[in-house]
Order: sequence, then structure tokens, then C-alpha cells
Amino acid sequence: MNTVGEILKLKRKEKAMSLDYVCSELKISSDIIKKIESDKLFDKEYMVYYIGHLRAYSKLLNLDSSEIISTFRLQTKKNNNNDINQIAKPKFFSTYKYKKIIPIFTSVFVFTCFYLFFIRENHQKTEYALIPDLPEIYDPVIEQASLDQLPNKNTEETKNKFLKENFTNSSAIASNTNEQKQIPNTVTLKLLKPTWLQLRDKSENIIISKLMNEDEEYTYNLELNYTITSGNAGNILVIINDEVRGKVGNFGEVVDSLILDYSFNN
Repeated sequence: MNTVGEILKLKRKEKAMSLDYVCSELKISSDIIKKIESDKLFDKEYMVYYIGHLRAYSKLLNLDSSEIISTFRLQTKKNNNNDINQIAKPKFFSTYKYKKIIPIFTSVFVFTCFYLFFIRENHQKTEYALIPDLPEIYDPVIEQASLDQLPNKNTEETKNKFLKENFTNSSAIASNTNEQKQIPNTVTLKLLKPTWLQLRDKSENIIISKLMNEDEEYTYNLELNYTITSGNAGNILVIINDEVRGKVGNFGEVVDSLILDYSFNN
């Protein structure tokens, strides 16, 4: 039994029609006509278009289009069954293993990150004790407990000898204020973050007016009564006679013509 392609090809040759003529009449590309005559139209997704082309081609050759299409369907069905029988069983490459591996890998990754960031201690990092800076107005003295252990604690000469032989400045701690030192009434403005600062004297002369950098300081005598103007008062730390009294104002607050005195405490 002749196939649809063979029937159409023989009929075209009987009518002495060339491929170019058929293509121009049907407005179909020559590749499609060649596939029709070679019986290579078996793609299911284009089956509707193939049937339309066969119907038009059959009418051009004066053939029964219904019979041609029926034959084409039977031929296509038979070829599809043969293809199914000829297809070898695919090698089973399941993704089940990967579906098991992905959660395991994710769990290990999360646990490792948690351990590195929150549990494991970095022993290579040197740790230092936080010791505050001590004002220079304090004198170093020895702990009273060490003095009490002297054999003759009431003898001033023995104490001085013991201090000279056994202690250095590194073993001293902050003690009482040296009463012999005279403390000037000075104020130091220390910048915690870059902030614009302006100082003016009593005659409204500008002493300083610029953008101060972080950790930059400016010291003056309280008796000068300088007025302070700042764009962010919360970034300016006030230190009076080496004693931290607080900040000029709140964070983000703009102050204008503020005068500090010894009683300032914020």
C-alpha cells in the first residue's frame, strides 16, 4: 500500500507539476512539500497544520482530500506505535538522591555558619582589659592592704624604703586628688563624631568656626564665657577640669549661643 507521500508525489508527476509551481499555488514552502512527499510529517504539535496542507495539496491534485487525510491518520498512528516499540527504556536517573542531599547539605551549611559566628571562640585574637584613662591630677599610691603587711607599718621610713624597693608606677592605682596641684577652671570640648562647631567671645568675635573631626578637642578657660553654636550638640562631649560632665545637648539638637559654666552637668 502506497503512503500518502508516495500518492501525492506520483499524482504530481502525472500532472507534470513542479515543486516550485505547487509552492507558488499553495503558498507553502518547498521544505513542507518535500516533507509531505517523504512522509516525515509526524510531529503531533504541528498535526493540525499538516492536515490543512494535505487538504490543500489534495485539492490541487484533484484527489479525495478526506481519503488522503484518513490514510494519513492511519499512517501516523502506525508510525507512532512503531516508534514507541523501538524506543529503548531510558536509563533511570532519578532526582530522588538529590532531593535527599539538598536538605542535608543545607542543614550542614546552616550549622557550620552558626558554629563559626556564635559558638567557636577565636583563640588567636588577643584580648585586652578595658582600662579607662586616668586624669593626671591623681597621684599613684599603694593599696592599703600591701602597706598593712609591712613588719613595722607605723614607721614612715620603713614604708618609704619598701615602696622604693618593691613597687613601680605600674603597680599604682588612682587615688586621692593631689591637693598641692592647683586646678584651673578649664573646659574641653571633645568631638565624638564630625560636627560643625563655632565659638565666639563676649564681643562676638569668632574664635573658631569649622567642621571638627572625630576625636578632635578644643580647650579654653571657663572665665572667657565663650558662646557655643553647633549643628549637632549630641556629638560634643563636655569635660570640665578633667571631669566628664555630659554632652552639650541631645543627638541631632542644634544649639545657639550656649555658655558653659562650672555647674554645667548634662
